[in-house]
Amino acid sequence: MPFSRLERVAANKVRDAAFFPRVAEQGRCFTWGTDEGITPWEDRNGDTLLPFWPDEVSASSENQDDVEPGEKVLERPLDELGGSLRRWVDADVGIAVHPVDGNIAGTYSVREFATRLLHAVPADQRDSAQWVKDLAALARVLP
Repeated sequence: MPFSRLERVAANKVRDAAFFPRVAEQGRCFTWGTDEGITPWEDRNGDTLLPFWPDEVSASSENQDDVEPGEKVLERPLDELGGSLRRWVDADVGIAVHPVDGNIAGTYSVREFATRLLHAVPADQRDSAQWVKDLAALARVLP
């Protein structure tokens, strides 16, 4: 039996709330694309979104039906993510968090994404990783 609209909304909220702490803890997230970069999605409003998942299995299963040659799951270590965020702001794209069956758990501007990720890091660990410092500096200057 298919999920009702309310069940989908509730499931999206749960995935959205779990995404940021999980990604911050493991220090990486996953996306879909080729060796040249992420394959963007377009939402029903025509906005360009870059999809991210907290694990390789979710990223792979969400994209298995529409695989183009060369496309695969891409692991994104958070210490490499900061450099990409500025380019994504300039490209005017958003971030789609943990889509499942085409249902996006949350959609964020690049700045909102960076800020949510930073807030997911426990306060006593914020000085221990360079990616946290890079994101914190970047979140302050992003539009």
